[in-house]
Amino acid sequence: GRVHPEWGETVVAVVVTDEGQLLGVDEVRAHLAGKLAKYKIPREVVVARGLPRNPSGKLLKHVIRAEVNA
Repeated sequence: GRVHPEWGETVVAVVVTDEGQLLGVDEVRAHLAGKLAKYKIPREVVVARGLPRNPSGKLLKHVIRAEVNA
């Protein structure tokens, strides 16, 4: 989540796409519309080159959150 002045946090999706692939927030929201509750659907999409992982392959969520809030 990204810090939000009114709600405390707002949902942000961090996605990795194939080379040259474009992805927008509208496409992500349309894909998730029938799968998640409305309040859980991301308001923003951040496209990343890769996601940081530790040596065992687990996502480093604290690093991702820091980059989203920077």
